[in-house]
Amino acid sequence: VAAAAILLLSDPPRRTSMTANDGGKAFRVAVLQMASQPIMEDGARGVIDGLREQGFAEDRNLTIKRFNAEGDTATVNAMAQELTGGGYDLVVTLSTPCLQAVANANKQRQVPHVFGMVTDPRQSGVGIGAGPLDHPPYMTGLGTMQPVAESLRMAKDIFPGLARVGVVWNPAEVNSEINTRLARDACRDLKIKLL
Repeated sequence: VAAAAILLLSDPPRRTSMTANDGGKAFRVAVLQMASQPIMEDGARGVIDGLREQGFAEDRNLTIKRFNAEGDTATVNAMAQELTGGGYDLVVTLSTPCLQAVANANKQRQVPHVFGMVTDPRQSGVGIGAGPLDHPPYMTGLGTMQPVAESLRMAKDIFPGLARVGVVWNPAEVNSEINTRLARDACRDLKIKLL
């Protein structure tokens, strides 16, 4: 996510140059996460650390405002509207629901948007395709597919008698649906009953 943010901030052909040495201008960055979970907190810290490593620092040339929807869909949609109309130079989203909310709110405004912590951006329904340049020009980011099959194979290697595995599945969330399908396939191959 940090690498994508840096690339988007410093993309001179598409917008005015935004570099770490840009004459004292403080760039306004909004970071939107879906919930207060350790992995989301780690992701947000990683974004901020990555920007710092590239010469962007709060109180010098960067202002970061963090937003947290605390798991509420209506709240994330309202925050997305606020962020895309709030004069930010960049919006960073962490999670599939945040990507979807900001992408939908951002269709007209086209605020630079970097996403991360998304299982499969192509299946998120926001216009991201298979090719590296197949996305809206104001949006970029990285997908982070979880190693579902590898994890289940490792569990079976560690515990050869493993016969049943349970997963939490929310068919309303794209990432949950993707990972559940992967788990079904892996469990079928490993002769494990999936609950």
